[in-house]
Amino acid sequence: MDIWFSATFAAPSPWLTRPKEYNVPSFGRMSKVPLYSDLKRTRRCMHQRFNETYQLMGLAVLAAGLLGGCGPKFVHNKTVFPKQISPYYVWAISDHPRGTFSNLRSAIDNNNLTMATSKKDYKGASVTIDFGRSCLFNSISILHGENEFGFAGRVAVTTSLDGRKFIHRRTFPGNRKITYLLLMTPVRARFVRLTAVSRGSKPWAIAEIYVQ
Repeated sequence: MDIWFSATFAAPSPWLTRPKEYNVPSFGRMSKVPLYSDLKRTRRCMHQRFNETYQLMGLAVLAAGLLGGCGPKFVHNKTVFPKQISPYYVWAISDHPRGTFSNLRSAIDNNNLTMATSKKDYKGASVTIDFGRSCLFNSISILHGENEFGFAGRVAVTTSLDGRKFIHRRTFPGNRKITYLLLMTPVRARFVRLTAVSRGSKPWAIAEIYVQ
């Protein structure tokens, strides 16, 4: 019994018995300052924990994004989680100034072969999409179709929940073939507005707008 007890409970932990290391200053007295190796190891552990926490937060945001749709609504103390983004055929689209684009509905008809094309001078023009309900998203892609050079020089993204007060999210450079507008964090909005801050060399061509 004594042998079993000593082997099971009396064995000290290597962490407790490991000798402590100290720096020895030039004047000869022992100083309770950890060695540089200990500080470096501590910083590495803290950095690792920070990365793990950051990854968990990212997974939480990703889970919210995968749910798609509206932010939580509280009804009688019950949480209704978001649904998927509304289907494209219930979306509404408009341009400003009105008449800037021809075949505007082609920008959201889920057909890459059709295309909405702007006038030659479209600087400051915008298109606004109404999803029909507030949705959660963080990525917008503008396909330029056959007119691969029909991209705006810079595109500003603004969003709104009520269609009146719009919040600027970010401004992106245009790209050949596809213009990617990737927001840093998911945004909940019913309306999204894409504004050509500067125009490109050709009219703005929008074959399709994808929102994720």
